[in-house]
Amino acid sequence: MEQHPKICFSGIKEVHYFSVPDLYKRGISYLHSFFKKWNNEPVLAVADTYLMIDHEAITRIYEYNPNMNIIVILRNPVDRAYSSYNYSVNYGHHVPYTHFTDSIDMEMSVADEPDIAKKNNVGHFYAGKYCFHLEKWFEIFKREQFLIMTTNELKASQQLLADKLFKFLDIPPISTEVKAANVQAVPRSKGLEKFLLNRDHKLRRALRWLTPGFLKRWIFGSGLVDKVHNSNRKQQEAEKLSPEEREVAMSYFKNDIESLEENFGIRNVL
Repeated sequence: MEQHPKICFSGIKEVHYFSVPDLYKRGISYLHSFFKKWNNEPVLAVADTYLMIDHEAITRIYEYNPNMNIIVILRNPVDRAYSSYNYSVNYGHHVPYTHFTDSIDMEMSVADEPDIAKKNNVGHFYAGKYCFHLEKWFEIFKREQFLIMTTNELKASQQLLADKLFKFLDIPPISTEVKAANVQAVPRSKGLEKFLLNRDHKLRRALRWLTPGFLKRWIFGSGLVDKVHNSNRKQQEAEKLSPEEREVAMSYFKNDIESLEENFGIRNVL
C-alpha cells in the first residue's frame, strides 16, 4: 500500500490510536499527526494489529468515520497462534509453557482482560477465532466495507492480491513488489524492547512527561521508533511445531473455520 501514489500511509506502520485508551484520549489531532506527508492522496491508511480482537475499538472507529474501509488479512490460525506464542516468550511477555497448546487453558479468561496489549500478548488462540471477532465488527459495519484476504492468496500471487486491494479502494492498479517483513526474530536486548513496548514503564512515563509535545510528534512522525524496533531484532528460527500439538491446535479452531466459510464465504485460510 505504501508503494501506491494514491495512498498516504501513516508515518509509522502501526498507530494504536483506536485501540489504546490512553492514546485515544489524546484526541483526533494525535491520529492526524501521523499523516504530515499527506498530499491530497484520496486514501489514508494505517495498520493496527490489536484491532481484530478489540471489540471496544469498533465503536470508536465508527464514530470517527462510519464509511471506513477495513482491510483484513488472515493467516492460518495455528501458524499465527504459534508465531504469537513464540513472540511473547522471546520478548518476555510471559514465561514458556510446558507445551505451546497449554496456552488454550492459560488464556481461558483472556476475553475479560481490559488491557488490549496484554490481551494481544497472551491470547494466542483467542486472537485466531476469526469468525467470532468478525461477527462483532459486522454488528456495526456493513460487510461490503470489508476486504478480507488470506496470506495464502498473498503467497499464491502478490499481484492478484494487490489488484483486488486497489480495486476495493477504487484506485488504479499498479505493479507492486512485496517482501517478507516480520521474519521470526528475537530481541537483542529484552530490556530495550520492554521499554519500547511497555507504556507504563517508569522511564517511559518520565520521558513522556518531560518531552515537549512537538518533539514527541517529530519522533513518531519520523519513523524512528520503528527503526529502533527493527535494529533490536535478530533473526532466529523457532522450533517446528510437533504434529501432535498442531492436531490439538487445529481441533480448537475447527468450528470457527467452518463458521468462517459458512457465514462469510471465507475460504483458503488453512
